[in-house]
Amino acid sequence: MIPKTHRETFILNTAMCDLNSAWRPGAMMTSMQETAAAHCQELGVGRLDLLKQNIVWIITRMEVEMSRYPMLGETVTV
Repeated sequence: MIPKTHRETFILNTAMCDLNSAWRPGAMMTSMQETAAAHCQELGVGRLDLLKQNIVWIITRMEVEMSRYPMLGETVTV
């Protein structure tokens, strides 16, 4: 059975946070992209699978709404 969803859990470290210890937007987007890539791999349409067919997927737009930014040391699930 092919999973419809994929989740990954991260503990926020210093490289993922800004000087105020909040999750940096760039690190947030990277985490989302890496999670999407892992899901694609599970589905058999990962980067290497697609390159064999001379195709790729590209994220062209993202919109994220946050009620609060997670902080250094917190656990987040993407």
